[in-house]
Amino acid sequence: YGKILRTTNGGFNWTLIASGTTLELNDIAYIGSNTYVIVGNTISLRSTNDGLNWSAIPLAATYNCLSLSGQTGYASAIGSDLIKTTDGGVSWTTIPQPLVEGGDAIYATSSDTVYLGNNDDLFRSTTGGVYWESYHAPGYTSLKEIEFYNSQTAIAVGEGGYIIKTTNGGGINYPTPGFTASATFVCVGQNITFSNISNPAYTFS
Repeated sequence: YGKILRTTNGGFNWTLIASGTTLELNDIAYIGSNTYVIVGNTISLRSTNDGLNWSAIPLAATYNCLSLSGQTGYASAIGSDLIKTTDGGVSWTTIPQPLVEGGDAIYATSSDTVYLGNNDDLFRSTTGGVYWESYHAPGYTSLKEIEFYNSQTAIAVGEGGYIIKTTNGGGINYPTPGFTASATFVCVGQNITFSNISNPAYTFS
């Protein structure tokens, strides 16, 4: 665990680089300007000199997937919270997810638009991870990787040889609804007020 390999000739030869950790490392992303970010088992690593040296940032959980768009990025894993960075991996904050659990496939097409595949469905947020819509993907199985060619065209792969493709940004999506009740215990004849905790752009009846 904790191993990092580096190549400078297109993958013909690889050199083992000291990472400073023995923890499991699960995914890596390139930001630009010689900067890379890694997430893994309760740790994130960041390099600003093409992977020669790494600094560690502790995380509260294990994260399996990572995607960055410029300085803004997201990391997630099945059973974990979604975390977000807006400074290229220098620091991370947790995004509360009352409606969508973490997943093992994530891709950010912009600082605010991020796609997430978990055990339930393929989701998209255009609000930086605050609110989500789902796609009800056909024959869905848990996704392991999402890759966009451009803002509209993507391929996602998952368990059991599952492959899906979109050429229109995912097509029709559906709001992910969620509500909280004003009372925990209810008596006959009592009125209950429900509060919408999903995207306020949608109304429900």
